[in-house]
Amino acid sequence: MPLYEADGKKQKPIVNNNRILVKKASAPAEFVVQGRPDYIVINSAGTFKFMYETTSSLGTSLASIQAQFVTGSVSPLVNSNPPGPYRLDIQPIAWNRCDAASAVGDITFVSRGKYVQDGGPK
Repeated sequence: MPLYEADGKKQKPIVNNNRILVKKASAPAEFVVQGRPDYIVINSAGTFKFMYETTSSLGTSLASIQAQFVTGSVSPLVNSNPPGPYRLDIQPIAWNRCDAASAVGDITFVSRGKYVQDGGPK
């Protein structure tokens, strides 16, 4: 949708009140390449590693290259004060839990979102 109305002489902004900011949170599976989030949230106690760069496509599993993940967080949620979850202002593209079995939901990727035309109720 154009942002300006062309009348042949000058451009006039189109007033549009139907654009809303859509924020997104996802709980990706371990090792799977995701779009870069604005930050992550650690929801479980444990030790986690993150991947920051790859030439792989979105949705690709990086389980075969675990050595390239960078250890980035030890989360003591159980005995912490205040208790978690914890926000980390990092932008990884994949994650791995390295102290125990992982579960979907251990890490949440949060994106601040983008403006969407007619994105639903405000």
